[in-house]
Amino acid sequence: MLLFNILHHFSQEQAESIVRRAFDALTPGGTVAIWEIEAPGAQAPASAGDGVSLFFRLTSSAAAYHGDQYALWLHNAGFRRVHVTRPAMAPGKVLVTARR
Repeated sequence: MLLFNILHHFSQEQAESIVRRAFDALTPGGTVAIWEIEAPGAQAPASAGDGVSLFFRLTSSAAAYHGDQYALWLHNAGFRRVHVTRPAMAPGKVLVTARR
């Protein structure tokens, strides 16, 4: 299952609910992948991710999230083998994968 540039449109509570629904929809051994713009970490220097986060907040009342947040949501939903990848060729993007 692929969640492609969609979770940033939702509040944290709604996004967590979507991740839990993804878990319920997959059969055991199924894989989920989240591909998103990544908000910078709390101590990170200013970046384009800050601008994107602000844009999302102003236009949809949601926000970009950090890859660690996606990973935690997946883990809390019951997913295992959660892996966060920040591709060098796609700065500001994050791929988070996990298995049911």
